[in-house]
Amino acid sequence: MIFLINYNIDPSSILFEISEKNAVSDLDGFKKTIEHYKKQNYEIAIDDAGAGYSGLSLMADVHPHYIKLDMKLVRDIDKDTYKKSLVKCLYEFCCLTNVALIGEGIETESELRTLIDIGVHYGQGYYIQYPKNEIMPLKPYVLEAVHASNAHKNHIYRSVSNYYIGNLCCEGITVSPTDLAGNVFNYFLRNESMMGVTVLDDDRRVLGIVTRSGIESKLSGQYGYSLFSKRPIGNIMDKEPLITEADTAIDIVSKLAMARKQQKIYDMFVVTKAHCYLGVVTVKDLLEKVMEMEVFNSRQLNPLTGLSGNLTIEKNFEKFIRSKEAHTILYIDLDNFKAYNDTYGFANGDKVIQFVANLLRELVPLNNFIGHIGGDDFVVILDTYDCEDLANNFISRFNEGIRAFYHNADLKKGYIKTKNRKGETERFPIMSVSIAGVNTKHRYFSDIPELTEYASALKKLCKLEWKSCYRCG
Repeated sequence: MIFLINYNIDPSSILFEISEKNAVSDLDGFKKTIEHYKKQNYEIAIDDAGAGYSGLSLMADVHPHYIKLDMKLVRDIDKDTYKKSLVKCLYEFCCLTNVALIGEGIETESELRTLIDIGVHYGQGYYIQYPKNEIMPLKPYVLEAVHASNAHKNHIYRSVSNYYIGNLCCEGITVSPTDLAGNVFNYFLRNESMMGVTVLDDDRRVLGIVTRSGIESKLSGQYGYSLFSKRPIGNIMDKEPLITEADTAIDIVSKLAMARKQQKIYDMFVVTKAHCYLGVVTVKDLLEKVMEMEVFNSRQLNPLTGLSGNLTIEKNFEKFIRSKEAHTILYIDLDNFKAYNDTYGFANGDKVIQFVANLLRELVPLNNFIGHIGGDDFVVILDTYDCEDLANNFISRFNEGIRAFYHNADLKKGYIKTKNRKGETERFPIMSVSIAGVNTKHRYFSDIPELTEYASALKKLCKLEWKSCYRCG
């Protein structure tokens, strides 16, 4: 501690890393040591999470500030759905426990983009920067990848104001820990709408909060006021309020707020910027903003697939028509889907739609648009004219995966029997997919109807093939 004082270093700038690979023989002594340093504002990180077999127990015992993913979980995460699902679960855990997640060993742009898409807070690895003795600026292509990935992840929220919690907070009343509890109590008596005050040190660091219910419970009763009114407010404040940084997304904050203990669930929470006090947010204001976002999302997203719906699709079509850069629209339509729906039921039909949506998420590069028009119709907008490989890869994966949704007897026959639109019994082959690609390389479209009419003509040509097909024009 003397060393830190001499060099004017804040303990919160010091991070102790605990590796899963190191066995702990004296667990009680180990936990006491960790708590000792945490009380002095040192921060704790669990390193190599996922490399050992005691990771969950270690997290529960230590309550770290950071969890560092072992590089084996990060390696090729863009290609491995199991790793991706595991990290998603760990990310949700970190959101609910106010822990930051760090991805180690990032070596490719695809790994970086996938981690950002999941929501991982921080990353390190050779792709970002090689270790050096001095701090160096990031290379432009790394910054570009980070900005593009975050823009892709958050594109559906761009129309929502105050998306980050810092823009939702108000200044609030602040007091010093030495202020007398009786004086603070008078603030509440003079202002019936005030729900709490924040206690700050001289550097505007948050020490705790005092809520209306909390101070009333202390100072009420026969002897409460005489016992506590002359004591410093720091003695009776809540020393463990919910504190979140200003650039935290509102949906994450709402999860943190609802994960609090029942007696604290309606307490205001504090917003900081660079660990210094910025303001407070009430639960009422938070819930109103969350509801606003839910309404916005319900208008923008297809409820079955979670992909962008028709309003967002139309906006992107307009951009496509106006753009002078290389773009291609892929219209994706399932063949014989209605017959499958009639035979296997709507629940199984929904599973097929979700299978297609997940396949598109997996194959379409980040920073490109995926939309669900409705039913069995999808649209993809790519920032290139060269999309034949993607289309053929999708067709191959679709043809392979769709078989899992049929009974073996129907697969052997190669068709199902059901009534057509005229009420006549007809044989319908196993589902295939028609993809019509439209670009502006040699053609100009004046409006959306002209664009969709041209795409519909291409799709009709595809359907004449009676098998999965891709055409571009």
